[in-house]
Amino acid sequence: MLLIDKPDATQTYFQIAQPGIDKKSRDRTTLEIVNTLFGGRFTSMLNDALRVNSGLTYGASAQLQEDRLQGAIVISSYTKTDTTTQAIDMALDVLKRLNEKGITAEQLASAKAYVKGLYPTGHLETIDQLATEIGDIELYGLGRDAVDGYFSRIDAITLEQANAAIGRYYHHDNLTFVILGAADKIRESVKKYHPQTTEVSIKDAGWGGY
Repeated sequence: MLLIDKPDATQTYFQIAQPGIDKKSRDRTTLEIVNTLFGGRFTSMLNDALRVNSGLTYGASAQLQEDRLQGAIVISSYTKTDTTTQAIDMALDVLKRLNEKGITAEQLASAKAYVKGLYPTGHLETIDQLATEIGDIELYGLGRDAVDGYFSRIDAITLEQANAAIGRYYHHDNLTFVILGAADKIRESVKKYHPQTTEVSIKDAGWGGY
């Protein structure tokens, strides 16, 4: 765990990460759908729990990094200093629930419709978007089926495949924590997340400007 001390902070920012996939993973489309449910839209599991239902934050999300090399699945959020562990515990509970219970057929259908609805205007509407898609195809060696076959791959995802992917990738142990806040106020309470903690100051070389 990395703890970044910002003594004047009134909020704690945190990220919780685990290994994910690369751009050419066979599980890519399935995980894009799963991650939409978990933390990729306003009505995601994480945002519902941490923002809508508890008011602990203005936003909680999960990013599925997809690069040439293996990326990470990263939970990101922030909260008031005095609710630091409450928010982190809740994010971990949501992650554990996803791992142990998976998703339902209704959730899968909702995420499929959501992603397909946003894809044309979010990826193919402007020249810049088209250039980005073509650049990705060339950079990652994907082939034009990355775009032309996207909806077909989404439609083909079964509930069993989605839940199997959750079991392979969304774990609730052996996680990496990065926490930024007023260390004197949260140092002891966050130790429970990892037995080994590296602490740095926001004023140290390389951390300035925050």
